[in-house]
Amino acid sequence: MLYFSADDGRHGRELWRSDGTARGTVLVRDVWTGIDSANPRFLTDVAGRLFFNADNGLSGAELWKSDGTREGTELVRDIFTGNAGSSLGELTAIDELLYFSADDGINGQELWRSDGTARGTVLVYDIFPGPNGSAASQLTEVAGTLFLVADDGLTGAELWKSDGTATGTELVRDILPGRISSGVWYLTDMEDMLFFAASDGINGYELWRSNGSVAGTLMVSNIAAADAWAFPSFFSPWLTSSRNMLFFVAEDGLTGRELWRSDGTEAGTMLVQDIFSGGSASSPGELIAADEGLFFAADNGTTGIELWHSDGTAEGTVLVRDINTGVAAAD
Repeated sequence: MLYFSADDGRHGRELWRSDGTARGTVLVRDVWTGIDSANPRFLTDVAGRLFFNADNGLSGAELWKSDGTREGTELVRDIFTGNAGSSLGELTAIDELLYFSADDGINGQELWRSDGTARGTVLVYDIFPGPNGSAASQLTEVAGTLFLVADDGLTGAELWKSDGTATGTELVRDILPGRISSGVWYLTDMEDMLFFAASDGINGYELWRSNGSVAGTLMVSNIAAADAWAFPSFFSPWLTSSRNMLFFVAEDGLTGRELWRSDGTEAGTMLVQDIFSGGSASSPGELIAADEGLFFAADNGTTGIELWHSDGTAEGTVLVRDINTGVAAAD
């Protein structure tokens, strides 16, 4: 069953479901009764139950769940009591629990979990004690462990992990020591290893990996020489029976922003192809991994931004088709 948000012109933007037929495409529930919109967002499947953020006009935007029926679509808990809303987001499923970021009006934006009941919807840990909140974000599950970025008020925004308990929620590593944040971003799971971009204040913004331990959280490769920044971004893991690699976009200071790949080792981290030859950037984007390899958009300086495909080799990285012939982009 597909669940989605839609506005039929009578009920506002609400939760709908579809089995792929016209008859089976129906409004699940008018959460905010009337023409006003509940604006369901962050629809997340947790062991066959749908969780989402919605506003019923009374409690503000809060956590809801649904089994696909009107009667089974209900508010889980009004986390920020009243009509203010709890700024709920980052919905992430691990086994039968939902993890998310929310503000209850007391502890600030922190890490929460829910089993689908009001009693079982609780703050996991107040990482930054007090009303400021740790701004918990980028929740990512890797082999049953939840990784996130949070600021405890002492180390800046850094990499954290949690097993769903207060005692099991801890800083993984203060990558840029002190109160300045290391800029952890693009958390991505590949082969039970977490990859991300960060700066340690010495090597610039580079590719990192972590297994959840201090010793196992390290820079993969210093792509840009000295303290220059490679700015790794747009991560997309490609997992096949023959090879597993992480595709991403980076700049080495010589070729401009181009397509790179990594197997998690320094030796296995390399430029795939200098698509726009020289120092100009092809600026790959919209990276999508499929069985056949990676599809992405790029500009080779001749055809404009078009559809490309790569198998991880220079020879196997090719323009699929110049859809808008000439230098104009297909967008």
